[in-house]
Amino acid sequence: MGNNKEKAITKMSMKLREENAPAIVEIKVVDDEFSSYMERKIQDDTYRFSVLADLLKRKKQGEVFSIEDEACQYFKSSGRYIHMYLNILEKGIPQLRVMVEKGKVSVAFASRITGLSAKKQKSVVAQIKKCNKTVDANRYIATYMKTERVKKMTGRGDELLLESNRVRCSTFCDIAEDVLENNILNTSDKEKIIGICEKIIKKYQN
Repeated sequence: MGNNKEKAITKMSMKLREENAPAIVEIKVVDDEFSSYMERKIQDDTYRFSVLADLLKRKKQGEVFSIEDEACQYFKSSGRYIHMYLNILEKGIPQLRVMVEKGKVSVAFASRITGLSAKKQKSVVAQIKKCNKTVDANRYIATYMKTERVKKMTGRGDELLLESNRVRCSTFCDIAEDVLENNILNTSDKEKIIGICEKIIKKYQN
């Protein structure tokens, strides 16, 4: 690694100490450039989670008004990403945070599954553990969430169709009632219409 990169990392570590930020994480210097990047990324995520956990605790105690404003003082990240970290911290299962800290999955993709039940999150995390690369874990989450959306839309579609049928059948029965009252049909036709209405009411009464 070049001297400039090493100096930059050292400077960053010193800056964090000077700010006296909570839960400061040491930034290691490694030889391989990609490993160096991953090491910094992983420790940055661990550091950010620690900072946010501390800020959440302080907010509950009334010491902090806005977590987002306070967090911006400790690490450079947009409000959007701060919310992603908070989602994982507050709504994600502990194992999901661990996967992010280990660099197994990106913050953006991990945040996507925080709205799922704990059981489903555990299932996703189990698959993430099997992935050799972060990109594979991210792809798995993208595919999983797409499937979940399709299931949700399909279920909602069935509900809408059922409701639509109920409205249509109710309208049909109202019209049939008017027709039967006007005595314009013979007995056989009336019996057929009444039979149809009874079947409709039985099917859609719930």
